[in-house]
Amino acid sequence: MIPTSKKKTAVNLDQLAARLLEARGKRVLLLPHVGADGDAIGSALALRRLLNKAGVSADVLVDEPVPEVLHFIPESAAIVQVTDAADHDPTAYDFSLLVDCHESDRIGRRAPLFEATEGRGSLDHHVYQIEPGDFDVIDPTKSSTSEMVYLLLKVFETMTGETFLDAIMANQMASGIVSDTGRFSYSNATPGTFRVTAELVDHGADLVTASYELFDRISLNALRMKGLVLARAKSHADGLILVSTIPQKLIDVCNSSDYDLNTIPSELRNVSDVAVVFLIRETTEAGVIRVNIRSDERLNAAHLANRFGGGGHARAAGLTLRNLTLEQAAEQLIDAAMKELASEHGD
Repeated sequence: MIPTSKKKTAVNLDQLAARLLEARGKRVLLLPHVGADGDAIGSALALRRLLNKAGVSADVLVDEPVPEVLHFIPESAAIVQVTDAADHDPTAYDFSLLVDCHESDRIGRRAPLFEATEGRGSLDHHVYQIEPGDFDVIDPTKSSTSEMVYLLLKVFETMTGETFLDAIMANQMASGIVSDTGRFSYSNATPGTFRVTAELVDHGADLVTASYELFDRISLNALRMKGLVLARAKSHADGLILVSTIPQKLIDVCNSSDYDLNTIPSELRNVSDVAVVFLIRETTEAGVIRVNIRSDERLNAAHLANRFGGGGHARAAGLTLRNLTLEQAAEQLIDAAMKELASEHGD
C-alpha cells in the first residue's frame, strides 16, 4: 500500500515554516521539477515572493525555459534557467527546497546543487513512497502545491504576526490551483481548495485570465500538434485503453513545444468507455521517452506509474522511460494497464 503523509504533514508544515524563517537575511534556493507546469511555476513564484516579503532572499532555478504559455504568471521573468549546476555555488544558500516534487531525481541537472546544500526539504502534493524528513511536507490530499503554499503562508503570518498575501501572490497561487485542478473540474478540487481560492479571489486573483491562458489560448502550431495527437490515438483492450505515440519529428514539423501536449491527455480521457490514456512521446534527449497517464476510477494512475519509476496522482500521473522505441514503450504500458485493470477488479 502506498503511504500517505497525513500523520506528519501538520507538524512538518510548522517545522518547515520555522526553518525558512531562520533563513532571514540569508538565501534560499527553490527548485521546481523538470517539465514545470502551472502549479510548479506558480507555487515556486509564490514561495519566492512570500520569502522575500518575510526577509529571506529566494531564487527560483529551472532546467528549461519557462513555457511561453506560463509567462502570464506574475514575476515569471525572475526565474533563472540553469545550464550548468557548477556555475552556481551551493554554499551561497542556507536552505534548498524542492517544489512540487520530493526527490532530487525530478530536478534534472540541478540535483547536484540541491544535494550539496546543507539544509534541504520539499513541499509537494504528489503520492510518495519515501519516509519524509523533518523538512519534507508532502500531502497528496491537497489539490496542488500552490494550495500548500497558501497554508504555509498562514503559518508564516501566525508565527510573525505579519500579513503577506497580496494580489501578485494571489494570482501566482491561483494559477497553480487552476492548472492542477483542470480549472476545478478534477476530483482533487476539495471544499478546502474552494475556500483557499475564494480568499485568493478576495485578494485579487483573476481566475478568468488563468483559465483562459492555461486551457483555452492556443497557438496555430499547438493546434496542428493537437490534431496529429488525436489522429494518432489508437484503441486497445476493447476500448478501455487509448494510446497516442508522438515521435519527436512530428513535434519539430509543427514547430511545437513539449508543453503544447500537456492538456491533450485529459481530453483523450473523455472518450466514452476509456479507462486509461497514455500519451507517449519522444524528447529531444536521445533515448528518453515521456509518458502522461490519465485514468478514471477503474485504474489508479499513480500505482501504474510507480511500476516504471514514475508517480503522480490517482487520476493523473507521469513517468520517463529510457532506451525503448515508442512501440516498445506502448506495448509495455498496455500490458501493465491490462494487469492493473484486472487487479483492480479482482479478475
